[in-house]
Amino acid sequence: MHCTIGTAGHVDHGKTTLIMALTGIDTDGLAEEKRRGLSIDLGFAAMETSGSGTEEPLNIGLVDVPGHERFMRNMLAGATGVDLLLLVVAADDGVMPQTVTHLTVAHLLGIERAVVVITKSGIVSPERLAEVRREVTTLIEPTSISGSAMIDVDSLSGEGISELRAVIYKNCLEIKRRTGGPYFRLPVDRSFAIKGFGAVATGTIASGSVHIEDELSLYPSGTVVRVRGIESLKKKVEESGQGARAALNLKGVAHDNLDRGAVVADKGLVSFYSTSLRRGKGLIVDCKFEFTEAVSASSPIKNGLSLKAHHQCAESTARLRFLDQKTVKGPGIYYGRLY
Repeated sequence: MHCTIGTAGHVDHGKTTLIMALTGIDTDGLAEEKRRGLSIDLGFAAMETSGSGTEEPLNIGLVDVPGHERFMRNMLAGATGVDLLLLVVAADDGVMPQTVTHLTVAHLLGIERAVVVITKSGIVSPERLAEVRREVTTLIEPTSISGSAMIDVDSLSGEGISELRAVIYKNCLEIKRRTGGPYFRLPVDRSFAIKGFGAVATGTIASGSVHIEDELSLYPSGTVVRVRGIESLKKKVEESGQGARAALNLKGVAHDNLDRGAVVADKGLVSFYSTSLRRGKGLIVDCKFEFTEAVSASSPIKNGLSLKAHHQCAESTARLRFLDQKTVKGPGIYYGRLY
């Protein structure tokens, strides 16, 4: 069984340190991240567990996202395909701006299973810890992760880490498997080249399955590629499927042409959309929009508004058209199209 976990939370609240405590892996791999002491891009780790008895073993992939507001684009890419969210809040700071922003993203993505992790619990008084727990409980109450378990940890001393592991394992077992359809799709969140092997694309498999020697296509270019090798959580495998973190060694493309946001997918699924884009038609997508109180109160949202649309790991420019009104008058659900 596979489970993909994503972090969320304000900068400097201990997301990367928490993953280090859980897995022994430092997900800050860039020299700039080391120098500045904060996450800039996505980080990845694996946590394998067999539970505490005869339970089924799980392959757990963790995606660490940056908490700084300047790197929201990277956070959005990392939130794609998450089964379980770790909402991280530092006991000393409490709820901060990116706590709210990241929680809103999780809610809009429809993430329904989460564990709230109160970090740095060892440096505050019991009264302060109780205050932060109440604050977070109130914050998540109207969202999709209302009622989530809440664990206090000190990542440096290890206090609470074993309890957190047990809660993660229990939640992963209870996750309802996603049904994304039979077509293989892997949104690319990272690409690189290995000398002697060529291009590698990584991501969380959104649907379907992939096997060595499969012929696939890249969206939006339509380039046909062949799968030379597959790794999942640092292990070589013959195949991998929906919900798993996977790295595909691809023949037929240079990694420079595998930008974040590309999709490796079934050839039949890609051909129609790639043809439309090459002809300059673009895409028209019917959407359900949920506007939060903060967004709808900031400025009027009218027909024709130009937006940045984030889908899976991609970001593109789109124009909004409502179907049954011209202006959003308040928070709520609306229907329209993106062009």
